Formats: sequence, C-alpha cells, structure tokens
Amino acid sequence: MNLTGGYYLNGARVVISASLRTTSASSDAVALDGMTSAGHCNLVPTNSSAASSLTSTYISGKSANEITVAHAPTSGMTFDILCTPN
Repeated sequence: MNLTGGYYLNGARVVISASLRTTSASSDAVALDGMTSAGHCNLVPTNSSAASSLTSTYISGKSANEITVAHAPTSGMTFDILCTPN
C-alpha cells in the first residue's frame, strides 16, 4: 500500500469530525484537534434551517486545531463537519 500525503492510522486516512450548532453571530469557531491550515473539510446540514442557509454558509478559515464557519446570523442551525488534516 502506497500512502502519500495526509495522516494515516493503520493504513487508513484519519478523518476528524465535529458538530456545530450556530450562534446568532455571523461566524463560529469549531475546535478540531489535529486540524491544519492545509486540511480539507465537508460541511453537512443536519436540520432544516441549516439546509435552507447552506448556499451562504462556508468554511471561512482553517488553522491549527480549528476552523471558522461563516453563516447567516441565525442561532440553532446544526451541521456535521468532516475534515482531513493533510
């Protein structure tokens, strides 16, 4: 097995996961232990308000152990987040 790039454990790429419940601010920071600025993430809505705001919701920043999600200033939207730290 040729493994290049990313983080692996026993031959499998490591995926970091988290859940987000938004605040009424226009962005929220999400702690992701092991995340890097070079990582890649998916953001998946898990309730109807999150789904209806998905086109204006995005990951606006990535840094060590954290991402920032920009969104409409609406509290209570929920998302699942999956990242690979690369």
